[in-house]
Amino acid sequence: MAKSNKSHEPFPIRSSTHIKESNSRKVFEKIISPWLVRKWDEVDYGVDTTVEITRSNIATNDLRMSGKRFSAQLKSTTTAQEKNGVYTLSIPRNKVTYWYSSIEPFALIYIDLVSSNVFLRWVNEDFVKELFNENEKWLANETVTVYFKECHCIKTNHLHTIEQYILNFRRPLSAILSPGDFFRNYEEAKLLANKLISKINDYGIPFVSKEIEDLSKNLRQAIYTIAIVGPTKAGKSTLINSLLYKNISPVGVLPTTSIPITIFPKDKDYVEVVLKNGTSIKGEATSQFLEDYTSQSKNPDNKKNVKLVSVNLVNSTLERGFALCDMPGLDDPDKEVRNITTTALYNVNAIIYLIDSSSMKFGGFSMNQHIIKDLQDLGGRIGRIFLVFNKVDAFIEDHQLFNQFKDYVDSAISKYEIDKYLPSPPLFLSAQKSYDYRINNKAEPDPVAELEKVVWTFLLKESKSGLHNILGIMSDSMDISKKLQNLIRAKLANSQDRKKILNDISEVKEELLTIRQKISWAKQNIQQKTSNHLQSSFKNITVYLEQELSYMPMEMQLPESSQIVNWLKQNANQIISDAYSQADQELRDLSSEIKFWISTKLKQVDAPIEEPHFSQQFKMPEIGYFTSQVDYLFQDRNTKVFGVLENMFAGIGELFGLFLDFIDQVVTSKANIRRRSINKIIKKADSVYSKITGQFLNNLSYSLNTACEKIQEKSLDRTGVYLGELTNQLNGLDVSSFTEEEIENYNSFLTELEEIESLIQSNVLHLKDYTDAAQIDLLKKVSS
Repeated sequence: MAKSNKSHEPFPIRSSTHIKESNSRKVFEKIISPWLVRKWDEVDYGVDTTVEITRSNIATNDLRMSGKRFSAQLKSTTTAQEKNGVYTLSIPRNKVTYWYSSIEPFALIYIDLVSSNVFLRWVNEDFVKELFNENEKWLANETVTVYFKECHCIKTNHLHTIEQYILNFRRPLSAILSPGDFFRNYEEAKLLANKLISKINDYGIPFVSKEIEDLSKNLRQAIYTIAIVGPTKAGKSTLINSLLYKNISPVGVLPTTSIPITIFPKDKDYVEVVLKNGTSIKGEATSQFLEDYTSQSKNPDNKKNVKLVSVNLVNSTLERGFALCDMPGLDDPDKEVRNITTTALYNVNAIIYLIDSSSMKFGGFSMNQHIIKDLQDLGGRIGRIFLVFNKVDAFIEDHQLFNQFKDYVDSAISKYEIDKYLPSPPLFLSAQKSYDYRINNKAEPDPVAELEKVVWTFLLKESKSGLHNILGIMSDSMDISKKLQNLIRAKLANSQDRKKILNDISEVKEELLTIRQKISWAKQNIQQKTSNHLQSSFKNITVYLEQELSYMPMEMQLPESSQIVNWLKQNANQIISDAYSQADQELRDLSSEIKFWISTKLKQVDAPIEEPHFSQQFKMPEIGYFTSQVDYLFQDRNTKVFGVLENMFAGIGELFGLFLDFIDQVVTSKANIRRRSINKIIKKADSVYSKITGQFLNNLSYSLNTACEKIQEKSLDRTGVYLGELTNQLNGLDVSSFTEEEIENYNSFLTELEEIESLIQSNVLHLKDYTDAAQIDLLKKVSS
C-alpha cells in the first residue's frame, strides 16, 4: 500500500509556531540582557525558562552570577489583541495555581511581536487577589483572563525594578486551594491510614487498638460541619445563600421539609438527592431543583421519601474543609421533624443559631422558653454556638429601640447562662440586605461580612477546619507507626538490651508518679498569683478613686452613681482581662514544662508518645459576666427622706440606720458630709470588687482543675498505658525463640512501616502548605 503524501514540499518545513517562539525568545533575551537565560525548556509543563541575575565586575568586564533567579513563561502574539491599550490573555487555571506555588518568583511574560512591547506580570498574592476581584469563582473555571496594561510594560532600564522585586521576594504563606483539593487530600489521608491499619491487622498487633479506633473515627469525621438552625422562618436559607454567594437554598412562604440540606466543597456544582429506597437523583445546584424535593409546596410532608440531600459547590471558603447544613425549624409542630433535626445537630461541630428579631419593632420580641431551652440543650453538646439576630433592619434606624433590644438580649443570655457557650458576643444583622448586596448587586451594606469574620476567625484560629483535621489524622498515623517501630525493635532486641529497657521502664514509671504533685503545686501557684493580682489591682483602683474624689472642690458635686459604676466596670474589665491572660499563660507554661519533662524521662526508653492535647482556653464565663455584677452590687441608696420612704420594707434596723444618716447630714458640716459620702462610695466599690474577685477565683479554681486534669490524663495516663503495654510485650520474649522466618517478617514489617511513614511525612509537608497560614489569606479576603 502506498504511503499518503502529507506534503508536496521536497524539504522539511519550519512552522510559523516555531518561528514565533524563536522571535519571542530573542525579544525577551534582549530586554533582560545582560542577565543570563539558563536554558529554554522544550517540554511545556508551565515553565519555559529560568533567568539568573548577573552583576558586572567593573574591573574586568566579567559578569558575576548572583544565585538570585526567577522562572518565566512566555506568551506572544503577532496580531494586535489590545483594546484601549489593554491586552488580554486566556490562561489555564491550573497553570496559575502551579505558578503561584513556586518556591521562587514567577513571571508571566507577554510579547507583542508587532510592536516589540514586553509585558510582565508577577504571579503573586496581588495577582490572585485581582483574579478574585474580577470573578469570585475563577477557580471553578478551566481558564482565566489576565490583563496586561501599560504599567506592566518593561524596558531595559526597568531591570533594577525587577531585581528589587526578586531580592525582596517572599513565597506566599499558603497555597491556593483548587476545587476538590479538600477531598483529594482527605482520600490520600484515608488511603495511608487504612494502609497502616491493614498492616497492623495483618500482623495481629493489639497494642495500638485504641489508637486505631480513634483514627478510624477521626477519618469518618474529617470535615467540619456548621449547622444553620433556629425557629421557622428566621431567614436561614437567605443567610446560607448570602454566605455562599449563590442562590442555592430555597426561599419561600412555606417552610422546608424535615430534610437537612448539607453543602460540601467539590470540584463542580451539582445536587445529589438520595431517596429512602436507595435511588440517587442528580441535578443542577439551583434553588429550583432543590425546591422540588425539600419544600412543603413541591414535596408536602416528604411524600417523595427523600432521605438525604447533598449540595456540592465550588467554593473557596468551604474548600478549607467546611460544610454548611441547612436545618429544619427546631420549633416545627411535627415531632418527627424536631427529632430529625435534634439528632442531626448532635453530629455537627458548630452552630449558627438564627433568631428573627423583626417583631421588636412592635414590642413583641422575647427570648422565649423554646429559644432558651434550645440554646441550653445545644450548648451542652455542641462545640460552639454563634448567636445571630436577623432582620434587625426592621428597627435599626430607631437607635433608642435598637439599644434597648441589645441590652435586653445581653441581660437574657447572662441570666440564663447562655453566654458561656458563645465564642463571641451576639451578632445583629440583616441576611436579606446582605443577599441583595451579594446576589442581586444592590447598593446595600454587607452585614453578613461581620458574621463571616467572627466565625472564620475563630474556627481558623482554633485550627477548626477539615484540612486541619486531615493533618491531625496523618500526624496520628505517623505517631502510631513510630510506636510500632519502637515496639518491633524492642522485640528483636537481645535479652540484655531487653532487660535494660525493662529496668528503665520501671524507673520512669516511678518518676512519672511525681507529676501529680508537680501539677498540684503549679495549680495552687496559679490560683494564688491570680488572687494576689486581682486584690492588689482592685485595691489600687479604689485608692485612686478615693484620692480623685477627695481632690474635687466642695462646690462641685460628686459624680453620679452611673458614672462611678461605668468607671469601675471599665477598670474591672481591664483587670479581669489581665488576670485571664496571666492565668492562661501560666497554664500554657505548665503544659510545655510537663511535656518537656515527660519527653526527657521517656528518652531513656526511646518511647515517642502522643503529644498531650487539651484546651488552653479556660471554660469560664466571658469577662462581661463579672463586670455586669457592678451594676446591681453598686446600688446607690438615696440617703434623703425619700430614700427612707422607698426602703420601708427593708427592715427595722436598716430603716433606723437610714434615719440616723438623714439626721446626721442635717447637723454635720459639708466637709464631713463629703467625707462620709466618699467613704460610702469607696466602701461599696471595695465590696463590689471583693465579690467579683471571689466569683472569678471560684470559676478559676474550677477551670484550673478541669484543665490540669486534662494535662494529667493526657500526659500521665497515656504514657502509663504505653509503658505498661510495652512491658507486657517485652516480658517473656526471647529473640532466640523466634524462627528466622518470624525475624524476617518483623524486619519486613519495619520496612513497610518506614515506607508508609515516609509517604505520610511527604503528605504532611504538602498539607502544611495549605494549613500553616490558612487563616491569613482567608481573613484578608473576609476583612476586605
